[in-house]
Amino acid sequence: MTVQFGMVSWRLTQSVEQLLHVALYTRAVLDLPATVGAPPPLRGGPDPSPALLDPNPAPVTAAWEAWWDDQIALTALLRGADRAPGAPPPPAAAAGARSSASAGPREDRDRRARRTRWQERVTHAPTGPPDYDGLDRLLRPAAVASWRAADTWTTRYVRGRPPDQAELGWAVAADAAAAVAFDHDVPLGAVRGLLLPLAVTGIWWTQWVPGIMLCSFDALTDPAAARAVAYSTLAGPHRT
Repeated sequence: MTVQFGMVSWRLTQSVEQLLHVALYTRAVLDLPATVGAPPPLRGGPDPSPALLDPNPAPVTAAWEAWWDDQIALTALLRGADRAPGAPPPPAAAAGARSSASAGPREDRDRRARRTRWQERVTHAPTGPPDYDGLDRLLRPAAVASWRAADTWTTRYVRGRPPDQAELGWAVAADAAAAVAFDHDVPLGAVRGLLLPLAVTGIWWTQWVPGIMLCSFDALTDPAAARAVAYSTLAGPHRT
């Protein structure tokens, strides 16, 4: 499910991603802890699979966190990495007051270098189902064994949610865009972001990198949290 809100100038992309939920499902099957910065447990997710559990979960958790980060990077590229941090700004932003036209050659080179590293990281990331070639050996058995169940669960319990339970309302996004432009003295054309909602427990959100936010569905249905999520997503690249 992908939703884009935006007028001629600002844009907020929201996407409920299958591959992120499959990774979270694998974490639940392995009974790995939700470490600091990682999403909370899935709401209504699977029970752990005893046959797949490792007596030493620490290295498995570290491997999962690296895989999770790669999955977000891939998602961000698929959903508009040309507008993500590390990428050259789009033409609309280049015409604004805070654009690459006013940035020095060194800053442009740094942006291109960050984008190149990001793309290389995604290019060399492990492939997906059914074989998960290249995935860490600590994760691959669980990913291979559970991906069909994870895919079915995601389709049934995540992607089938009513829109008002899985995305920000247009008015909330529009108010946030206007506030960000005013508060940070930037043109509306520079206000952009990517929001990745997840079916995890509680009211939760976190910034992956400036302009890319993850949040729980519960955060989108709580008025105060929804406003904070919208503003934080769109304001990320402009905060100093």
